[in-house]
Amino acid sequence: PILAPLDASLAAATGHGEAKGERAVHAALLVMLSVICEPGTTHAWRKHVGRLFASAAFLGSLTHRTLEPWARVVNAWLCLETPKAAMGTLLSGKMGYTAGLFASRSAEGRAQEDLLRRISFALWAGEHNQYVGALQGMLLDRLVAAFKFGLNGDAAVRHGVQVKALQCARVLAVRVAAEHLTALWPVVMAELQRVLLSACDEPPQLLLAACQLIDTLLTVLPDEFSSFGWMFVPPPPLIAAASPPSSDFAALLAPLAAQPISLDDARAAGLSHGFGGLLRPSADGRRRPLLGLHSLVDKGELAPFAAHLSAHLARSALQARGSELDSQLLDTLLGCHFLSGGEADRQLDGYIELTAPCTHSLRFQSPATAAAQDAHPCTPLPSTPLTSAAQLTPSTPTGGGARDALQSDSRGTPRQLQLEPNHSRGDAGSVGGGVSGGIIDRKGANADLNRAAGGDVHGDGVSRGDGAASSEDGARVNGAQGIDSD
Repeated sequence: PILAPLDASLAAATGHGEAKGERAVHAALLVMLSVICEPGTTHAWRKHVGRLFASAAFLGSLTHRTLEPWARVVNAWLCLETPKAAMGTLLSGKMGYTAGLFASRSAEGRAQEDLLRRISFALWAGEHNQYVGALQGMLLDRLVAAFKFGLNGDAAVRHGVQVKALQCARVLAVRVAAEHLTALWPVVMAELQRVLLSACDEPPQLLLAACQLIDTLLTVLPDEFSSFGWMFVPPPPLIAAASPPSSDFAALLAPLAAQPISLDDARAAGLSHGFGGLLRPSADGRRRPLLGLHSLVDKGELAPFAAHLSAHLARSALQARGSELDSQLLDTLLGCHFLSGGEADRQLDGYIELTAPCTHSLRFQSPATAAAQDAHPCTPLPSTPLTSAAQLTPSTPTGGGARDALQSDSRGTPRQLQLEPNHSRGDAGSVGGGVSGGIIDRKGANADLNRAAGGDVHGDGVSRGDGAASSEDGARVNGAQGIDSD
């Protein structure tokens, strides 16, 4: 009874059966997790979980509701062996879609894509630094080989493998500490430069994967990666307009910022809802990525991201909790790699800023609007464009997501041994925030915060309190003076 809905969902993903309801699959996975938590039951589930995960249809059967339970089940199965042995099983080429000895180049490319997605899924489902022992000689070598795959072959096949390689590097940057990935950064930097220097000739999905990786690195590793940020992040529009143009250097994302998609093209592609794919700022001020797109139709969709990235980094550095990472949302974004387009939209529902097409202005959110948005997260935000760097004040959007109910605690307790909700994770967590590009007037930003709180700001940038409080204080002072004079 437990396995029947799971087998049916895999069969339906290949088109050879009728799908069971999503609720039935989710319930079966919860029962499976309860069996896994019982001691002495490994022999009852080990074989079946391995068979289901090895199916070529496994990744295609995931939904936004079953993604997290499946991650816990698969991680429990992988934890039965050492990290190196588990990764060796994944790299053996006997799981998922396999290519024979005389397979075509396209079949080999498809097998490489499936392998990279399974590696990414295993990394994402595991704990922080769980697979450090399998990096040298295994994971990193396979990732470097994927970047070089098909350099002289079919461009479409090569691009597909490179997209999955960039996505795998993105998961690695989140799940493995930076000091263990020093051998990977030169390869990643060279690949990002190669893709962005020829942005006009690259497919949209490859550009999206490169931008996602840059956005994640600037968020997760602000101190380590900020020294390279100048190569990618263009200056804010206000500073770029005030500075004289230079022919010597231009940021690698600058061409994307200068080529927005037209309104007619956006409507033709059906991009009027949530166009731009920018994420709302964190409600509690924690640092989070900016780009929320998971698929791309036109390169111009990346223009809002490229234009706003510098201001987003500066604003994140000024937040009260800007040194802390919003791990919950980051896990949600990484999980979208394993979902179809519609399922990923449902996963990110409530996180995407509903901006108007081709509007490249950041948005200021008043406290009243923030409170209303928390109550109704899917309603568009009434907002006004920012016109100066002094208006980069924190917003208070909606938060939440499905993943925090299924986390491991900060002490690294294995995910598969928990059935009660937890709200913390032994993750990369807090890293000092860095600012890449942009000039922020801190006095002006503080002044705007005081205005939002109802205070009267004087020329020195100090809030004197609201008018009523000032009047009361004046009355007390005048009264005291009258008593003294008497």
